[in-house]
Order: sequence, then structure tokens, then C-alpha cells
Amino acid sequence: MEKTLTIVYEDKWVIVIDKPSGLLSVSFQGGNATTAFDLVNDYLYRKYQGRVRAQVVHRLDQFTSGLLMFAKERQMREFLRDNWNEVVSERKYLAVLHGVPQPQEGRVRSFLIEDDNYFVHSSLSDNGGKEAITNYKVLKEDGKRSLVEFNLETGRKNQIRVHAASHLHCPVLGDRKYGDEQANKDIKRLCLHHKGFAFFHPVLRKTLKLTSNPPRYFKSLI
Repeated sequence: MEKTLTIVYEDKWVIVIDKPSGLLSVSFQGGNATTAFDLVNDYLYRKYQGRVRAQVVHRLDQFTSGLLMFAKERQMREFLRDNWNEVVSERKYLAVLHGVPQPQEGRVRSFLIEDDNYFVHSSLSDNGGKEAITNYKVLKEDGKRSLVEFNLETGRKNQIRVHAASHLHCPVLGDRKYGDEQANKDIKRLCLHHKGFAFFHPVLRKTLKLTSNPPRYFKSLI
């Protein structure tokens, strides 16, 4: 995978990149692979001669592509982290699913809980997990696969992937954790992309709306 940095937005306080599928957001314990955090820090080091370092605000799964934001200072990071649900007014994802959800537009609300093997389970009744709410709409389908837009009201680990597989009964293509092995046989990547979000910038005092073009590969699948 080519380790390049595509910057979607940047100012004195934050930087937003378009993360490719396969790139970790941040490193895990014992890992030594290059991450989005590393690439952003390399860029900031060159630009500011070492005076500015990236601050982690949120993360994307390794194989999810799309918009990923870092803060440039500790105060901004803490504000965004502490007020994330109030600051972010829109989180839109695009996915290619195996199958076509019925109905083709709706809302999923469940409770997600992770087991000791890092597998997330979903229950429509309160199982002691975290509430997760996902709105979805089919944009295009061919009877076997569908291009679906997801708009999140909450941001839980693996939320879209679990809701698609467990409640829509249409797993994300390329999802080898929650999906169908046979359906993913010839799929090159996890077909999930963070395509847009809107957030209130506390310094500029206005809402910024950012977008990322969907991967061309998605269109070739339907």
C-alpha cells in the first residue's frame, strides 16, 4: 500500500486527512507498521520544524477509508474529545453490502457489547452494552448487492459493520469478521468509507462540512 498523505482540510488547530483502506489510524501495542498518525506527524514536523505534533481525536478501523481528523494542540484535542457528540452534527459513511436491505431506508437502534475475543455483539434489548443508532438508505442496488449511505447518531466500535450484518442481514462486502466468507472471496477490501462529516469549530465559531470522494472500486461492484 502506498503510504501517502492526502489532506482534505487544515488550519492552525486541526488537520483532516483522507485515510486509505489498510492504513492503521494509530499504532497498537507492539506494532511497528506506519500509521496515519505517523504520516501526519512527519508532515507537521517538516512544516513546523518540530514545534507541532498531531493529537489523536478519533479513529477509523484499519480497513475503513475516509475522513480522519487530528488536532494540532492539546487544548483542541481535549475540547473535541470531551464534546464529540455535541460538536459533530453529521457522520456519513458509504458501504457496499452483500444483499439489499429491506426496507431500503430506516433506522437501527441496538446495544453493542464486545467479548474477550474483540467480537462485537448486538442486541435490540439492553444487554449492558453501549447504545448504537444507525440511519441507512439504499442509493443503488442490482438485486445482489447494494450501495448504502449510513448516517450515524452514535459512533461505536464496528457499529455499521455489526448493524449491517446482524440487523439488516446484509454484511459489508469484504468484512471477514462479520461477513460471509464465500461472498468476500474476490473482494479486494472492506467496502466501507467515511465520506463526510460536519463539526462545529470552537475557534472559528462555525460549522465545517467536509467530504471525501467515494472509492471508484465501490462503483465497479454493482
